[in-house]
Amino acid sequence: MRILFLTSTFHPKIGGAETYGLNITRGLAALGHTIEIVTDSVTTESASTVCGPNVTLRRLYRYRETFDAPDRVRWEEMAFGLRPELAEIAHSFKPDVVISNSLDLCVLAKLISLEIGARWVATFHEQAPERDPLGDATLRVSYGILQPDAVIAGSQFYLERAHRFAPRNRCHLIYHGIDTDMFRPLNTSQEVRERYGIASTKAVVVSLGRFKARKGFVHLIRAFAALLRSGRSLTLVIAGSLNSASEAYFTEMSTLAGNLDVAEHIRFENSITHERVPWLLSGSDIVVQASLEEGLGLSVIEAMSCERPVVATRIPGHTEIIHDDNHAVLVEPGSANELVRALATLLDNSGRRRDLGEKARVHIIQHFSLGAMAAGTARLLGTIAADRASHARQ
Repeated sequence: MRILFLTSTFHPKIGGAETYGLNITRGLAALGHTIEIVTDSVTTESASTVCGPNVTLRRLYRYRETFDAPDRVRWEEMAFGLRPELAEIAHSFKPDVVISNSLDLCVLAKLISLEIGARWVATFHEQAPERDPLGDATLRVSYGILQPDAVIAGSQFYLERAHRFAPRNRCHLIYHGIDTDMFRPLNTSQEVRERYGIASTKAVVVSLGRFKARKGFVHLIRAFAALLRSGRSLTLVIAGSLNSASEAYFTEMSTLAGNLDVAEHIRFENSITHERVPWLLSGSDIVVQASLEEGLGLSVIEAMSCERPVVATRIPGHTEIIHDDNHAVLVEPGSANELVRALATLLDNSGRRRDLGEKARVHIIQHFSLGAMAAGTARLLGTIAADRASHARQ
């Protein structure tokens, strides 16, 4: 099967949509499908790159050259500037299926589908797009009026939203999965400590995520300060992406750390790559995800796969992963006090940390593996492509 994968941002940028795009294209390629990934240009990569067997990555750039041309209308270019490059790729590649990886690509995916007769599958990773200006209308257009042939929901959270706007028979739950061979326990504690200047006597607590308010980092910083005041010896590493992040929130985090007099005990990391995440997670003693909202907590899944004990908030995007207290520790979102109690308990009990980590990895391998996600997606795409072929013969 030939699959055209449209994504606004892609590896090496880090985030839920980017991680999904990287994992699903790798997984489908491993099953023998031919993948053409189309995304935005970056300075570090050429316009077209062969990423491996069956996978080509194309980074579009010509639209940038025309956007400020004196004979062009900017509003028109914003809406339609990508059409020439996408049309060339679609007609030359001739995909059986087009996958769009975000709301902003739905119109373009629909145009390609209509132009060449390929089926269109949509997947969405936006947390709360209905809160954006014209957000509810955008969802009604993307799910309902444009009507993808199928919507892939990576969690119950996304499935419930899809059910509000799209026909139920077109909505399919296929859990996001990760490469559990890549995200495995590594012996990197010493390297991580050397990288961030952390003494061997200090515990290392790691938290990952974009620097956004919904990630709950300010609550974690407050809890961390309380632990330090109680005499605990530890360092907090907050590793995040500035992609789609909030500079104002990052400033708030930094200011809070200074006001609480804990800045010297916190390491802010904004250059971590996807390949280095297992290295960082494995070098931690505890991983914390203090999010207030999540569609599905990929950072939690990755940490559990690395056999790390995890403290996470009791929100739908986490409870869908963590089925009981044998897998991780859950606390109420927004509660620094509960974070303090949970972290203190784990810091005092190395056996509990080890037991949580071992059981967590087994759980992730069973329920959130890349192989399961790729196989489920391939079955769905095959059914949709066969349906297209059947209609073409009629």
